[in-house]
Amino acid sequence: MQGVLLAERVPAAAGNAYWIADAEPYALRDVLQTVRRALEAEGLSVSHRRPLSVPRIAGVVAEKLDAITQAAGRYVQVLHVLGELKDTIACDISRARKELGYEPAVSLYDGMRASVRWCLERGDPL
Repeated sequence: MQGVLLAERVPAAAGNAYWIADAEPYALRDVLQTVRRALEAEGLSVSHRRPLSVPRIAGVVAEKLDAITQAAGRYVQVLHVLGELKDTIACDISRARKELGYEPAVSLYDGMRASVRWCLERGDPL
């Protein structure tokens, strides 16, 4: 919401696209750990078993297959996500910072907790 409100106030933002995200890059294991902590903080039980490790080669192969299927006009979500598991999750927010004055106001953990609470309040399954 913060990014949308800033873009609305900056006339030069019209027609442009911005990454509105946390400033930090996260490894997938850190995102998963944060989700677990947020779920627990909201009173839900979670597994503490170690997540399965996907060999890097599986991600590389999936990435290549994803490129082939997308070039053929198809999108296979499982291939796309598997192809990204080997990467660090990060978005470059420098343009939003420069043009909109955007600075992330919510941490990954706090955002996850708020999302979990929102789902629970609506009765949505997690």
